[in-house]
Amino acid sequence: MGQYTSYTASATTSIVVPFTCTYCAFASQMEVTEKASSTRKVGGWGHDTPEQQRNFEIARENAKKNAAASAKHTAALVPCPRCARRNEREVRSHIITTIILSLIAFGLAGGAVYCAVDVATKLDSELMLGGLGLFLVVIAIFIPISARTTYVQAPSKARFVEGAPQQPAPQAFSPAPPQYAARQVYVRGPDGHEYVGRAVGTTAGHVNVAFPNGSATWIPEAQVRWG
Repeated sequence: MGQYTSYTASATTSIVVPFTCTYCAFASQMEVTEKASSTRKVGGWGHDTPEQQRNFEIARENAKKNAAASAKHTAALVPCPRCARRNEREVRSHIITTIILSLIAFGLAGGAVYCAVDVATKLDSELMLGGLGLFLVVIAIFIPISARTTYVQAPSKARFVEGAPQQPAPQAFSPAPPQYAARQVYVRGPDGHEYVGRAVGTTAGHVNVAFPNGSATWIPEAQVRWG
């Protein structure tokens, strides 16, 4: 078995993402902070200082990417600060993914135990039987625990940016009229550019516009140009 050196680094990353509640239409900017680590294994040992620094830097960059990905997932589970409800689609996806990963882990654990029984019988190795089975069962149990922790801790890792534009909740929501439903619209942004969207609802003086990136927000009708 070859020798190798492990370089481990941790990083804390914050991302700012747009937040729009699918229930009360609260809209703002949200900052989410996550911490993650990464390990880089390099063949050999006794590397010189520049090589060590380079490997630590690569591990650190990978840790930042892991933290950013984790923050993006956490952001989808943050409840609305106005109505305290979470995005139902994101919560459902989180639960389904957790169940699938747990079932896969338990299935692998069962398969490993079955194979280990056969190997242990031939090699008289009870250690292999216990080790493989226990390891995979622990992983299968850890997955839902970790998922639950992410769900519970999501609000504490998010901060709604002060001074961000926040649209008032519409008093009476109604789907866009037939002549406007799914109609293309153009919204002028703070930078002066027009952004293409689709009208999905209207209320007194506002239009609910869905954008190609999946976000949706209420825009004053005076700022919307109908296509």
